[in-house]
Amino acid sequence: MISRIYSQVVCPGAEVNKTRDNAHSAWHNFIGLSVIICLLAIPVLKGLWQLWHCGRNFDGMMLVPVMCGFILFKSRNEFASSIFKPIKKALYILPATTGAMLAAWAYDLPRISGLFLVFNLLAASMGIFGYSNWKLSAMPLIFLLLMIPPPQGAVDFITVNLQRFFSLIMETLLSSLSSHFIERNGFEFRFTAPNYSIPLTTECSGIRSLLGFIIISFFLVVVDRHTVLTAVFMLSAGIATALVLNFARILITIQLRLSGQEEYATGSWHGFLGLFVFLIGCAALGRLSGFLKPLNPQNKEAR
Repeated sequence: MISRIYSQVVCPGAEVNKTRDNAHSAWHNFIGLSVIICLLAIPVLKGLWQLWHCGRNFDGMMLVPVMCGFILFKSRNEFASSIFKPIKKALYILPATTGAMLAAWAYDLPRISGLFLVFNLLAASMGIFGYSNWKLSAMPLIFLLLMIPPPQGAVDFITVNLQRFFSLIMETLLSSLSSHFIERNGFEFRFTAPNYSIPLTTECSGIRSLLGFIIISFFLVVVDRHTVLTAVFMLSAGIATALVLNFARILITIQLRLSGQEEYATGSWHGFLGLFVFLIGCAALGRLSGFLKPLNPQNKEAR
């Protein structure tokens, strides 16, 4: 006790250096434990890799671990200056949950084994860092949940309903604005060109861009340390952005096909249009996140 008082009064820098050394030690311990967990989870990561490539809707999820690594790397200086209160009891459950993760993989349950992987990393974070600064240590790992594809049944349900949603909107719009529009039959639109039909395929549902914008929105929430209220607003804005921009992409594609420019409505040009629209959405969400960031009390205190 006396030595602690002495170090604070006579050598205040020593106390600061000790805190910094403890933070560096905690950071290195977390990195080491995370590497061990990920090495044990190599079969699980292979299963997730196969899910990402089983369909075009999930390929963007492979960027989530990279984005999580960027968030942690960007926060490395804050880790070095933070004071952590570890909950070491959280580390005791790692052997059991690691076994459950590998058991789920052995029974060909890649999504459940992926959930256990994220849970193990969160347990390691709580055991080493604690929850005193959960936005710094836990939120990037919670973001990792987005690397796990949703069940295919849920994706199919959302896809069909998005097709139905955009079909109804396009029917209303074309009925009032296009003199060439005849009728809608399911997800197919008929025009007088003559007897020209344009289908609204599953790719036009926008499920891929919807998942992508949800990932981007959550990424901005974690990077900019939004409050719960602004985080909900950001995620809602991501969903709305996906719907609006996908509708614009469908409308542009239909107009290109009706005007006889079929080569620009399919193939690489169509892919470029989708990429261009996605970049516009990312820029808009980035500006929105920057606008909402000053509303965060934590950011006001930092200023």
